[in-house]
Amino acid sequence: QRAIAERLDRADALRQKDRQLLREYDALAQSVFVEMFGDPVRNEKGWAVKPLGMYVTIIGGGTPSRDVNEYFIGNICWATSKDIKNNYLNDTEEHVSEAAIQNSSTKLVPPGTLLLVVKSKILMHTLPVAISKVPVCFSQDIKGVIPNDGLNIEFLSVQLKMRKYILLGKARGVNTEGLTLEHLRSFPVHLPPFSLQNRFAEILTNIEQQKALVRKQQAESEALFGRLLQEAFAN
Repeated sequence: QRAIAERLDRADALRQKDRQLLREYDALAQSVFVEMFGDPVRNEKGWAVKPLGMYVTIIGGGTPSRDVNEYFIGNICWATSKDIKNNYLNDTEEHVSEAAIQNSSTKLVPPGTLLLVVKSKILMHTLPVAISKVPVCFSQDIKGVIPNDGLNIEFLSVQLKMRKYILLGKARGVNTEGLTLEHLRSFPVHLPPFSLQNRFAEILTNIEQQKALVRKQQAESEALFGRLLQEAFAN
């Protein structure tokens, strides 16, 4: 029993280490942002500040009828708020057909679209944001944000997270049900030179590549812990 307990402790230490490493990579991305662009609250570098609506197209979502089973038998990703968990979206829990899109208010957007949760209790404390890596449509709880010229989507994603208090304050307001289109359009986005935004995006890509390796390692350490746990109970 002692040997099993020791193996469990070692396996648990491995998975905790992987979790901590992921948190540190997230912190690194934010520290690089501050180093390059300054404090996102004070804007001490004096970047131009413009309404987000001037630089993006914002797309609303919808839900195909649940009464038509065929709508939810397809291979097109359809995102809801529960899918917006990580920095990037590669797949969704539910998938829909072409007919579902044609017969509802949901719309298909291209990879590179920023998905932002606008209706959810989670807006009481956090702002779920993810960049889609695949074509995707989504529910009315989400808005799709597509950048125009002059705004890098990776840069925007991190800025929204670091200045989330602006949007969360509006989402928590009296007589509001989440974030409105006007809340998003009026968000005061800081606009450093586009070349600098792109440089930040390159650094972010390198960080995400390292995180992908850690996630693979994490999956292995979680699986090992699970196996050892089963063995412990079997004995």
